[in-house]
Amino acid sequence: MPKPPRIDVMVSSTLRDLKDHRAAARDAILQARMFPLRMEEAGAQTGTTAVRFSRDLVRDADVYVGIFAYHYGYVPDDEDQSVTEIEYRAWSERLEKDGMPGFLFLQDPDHPFP
Repeated sequence: MPKPPRIDVMVSSTLRDLKDHRAAARDAILQARMFPLRMEEAGAQTGTTAVRFSRDLVRDADVYVGIFAYHYGYVPDDEDQSVTEIEYRAWSERLEKDGMPGFLFLQDPDHPFP
């Protein structure tokens, strides 16, 4: 029996404050037999390298998952947007261009958040 095609899922959010949420998303993606693409795989890359890496993740993904709460995220010195917003905008372009599916999860304002 042939293997099903691999489905790559880009997980986008701020890193520090949503660590547990990102881990839960990763686990759910793996449980669904898909492959998560995440900034954590970038290692210590920063600045435009992080932006390039993020855009590449969105480019290579089949599905986008955005998880957003209260923090805007890291803004590299030579950018005017956070890496997370850059990822979201790259997905928006893909959505418009080729219909890339995506899921957005927004923090409920009534949910306690440290």
